[in-house]
Amino acid sequence: MACPGPLRLLTLRALALFVLLNLGFAALGFQRVFHAVVRRATKGRPGPSGREAPGDLVRGTLAAVRRATMLYYRRNKDCLHRSLVLFYLLKRQGVAAEFKLGVDKYPFSAHAWVQVGGVALMDRERDVARLSLLLKA
Repeated sequence: MACPGPLRLLTLRALALFVLLNLGFAALGFQRVFHAVVRRATKGRPGPSGREAPGDLVRGTLAAVRRATMLYYRRNKDCLHRSLVLFYLLKRQGVAAEFKLGVDKYPFSAHAWVQVGGVALMDRERDVARLSLLLKA
């Protein structure tokens, strides 16, 4: 299946962000990288243009992140990386996305996800509803 130009560029950006996040987490730790991502994602971005509906923008960005995930060596094993990349790309395009991090007490597990308009992207609502929210951006 051919990848249109804008989707290809967005996929390459997502792939580059995966690599940068890996390097950043190793060198700087979660807190510094997380705050840098949030700060840069929200810096001076207007809303989506009138040419493209936000739903189309979200679907295209989701498709790009999914493609990048398939190309990236981690292959769906890291919700934190995937969610931060999706959050960053959506926010940079003016979409009102929220990054969330939550935990399940028993058995203990943690999960990161992105919501737009109160709807979880790349996750089922029932899976994230059971989590206790720790962090939101």
